[in-house]
Amino acid sequence: MNLRQYEKGALLVIPTRHASTVVDLPLDIIAMLHTEAALLGRALIRAFGATGLNIFQNNGPDAGQHVAHFHVHVVPRYPGSDPTKIYLQSNFEPVSMEEQETVANAVRVALGDG
Repeated sequence: MNLRQYEKGALLVIPTRHASTVVDLPLDIIAMLHTEAALLGRALIRAFGATGLNIFQNNGPDAGQHVAHFHVHVVPRYPGSDPTKIYLQSNFEPVSMEEQETVANAVRVALGDG
């Protein structure tokens, strides 16, 4: 779960192996991460009725990376979402653990894991 739910259901896909950017990861791990991002995106559409989806990641501070650990953003979009709005961590307050669990449970159900 993304601690800051700038769109309901915003998720991060994070490898257990540390790498700062995409250029620091083997191609097979990148493929697995993006496959997982696609599966989660499908679950977000089922769970929340999203009508659009952004899957993206940033590499290095000059590209907007806030945390020096590779991660992929999976962001559901809805009618009325601003598709040009980019995520800036400082613009959004963290959500409660209860809200994160509610969103996570809905995604698990949509994945067939709950």
